[in-house]
Amino acid sequence: MFIEVVTDPGVDDMAMVERGMRESERAVTSDGPEDIVVGAFARSAENRVVGGINAVVGRLGLEIDALWVDDAHRGSGTGGKLLSGVEEFARSHGAGIAFLTTVDGRDFYEQNGYLVYAQLGTPTNGVVRYHMKKAL
Repeated sequence: MFIEVVTDPGVDDMAMVERGMRESERAVTSDGPEDIVVGAFARSAENRVVGGINAVVGRLGLEIDALWVDDAHRGSGTGGKLLSGVEEFARSHGAGIAFLTTVDGRDFYEQNGYLVYAQLGTPTNGVVRYHMKKAL
């Protein structure tokens, strides 16, 4: 065996790590639904993706991995619609909580009912990582 640290990991390798982690979580959280990978997308009239959300709904609740809206569409309600759509899907599949981590979206998530439950600061660059949650 050897350890390989890479800066541009392959999609297949990352998927294997993700699957392994989810299987380990299932072993200790046996109650609840199977994990469902969820994506929601906002598209322009030309069918171009201008926003999206990646998440997992499962035994631990709704885990939001990423939410992005193109700069030209920020402030239009697109992010809130993406978020509420995925939250509704999660509720309908038994999730009682949503959680995420953000460095620049705290205000947005608070406006959508999320609360900070922990924060980590980086003294060297002043960046704060907010861990947030919302009861569904």
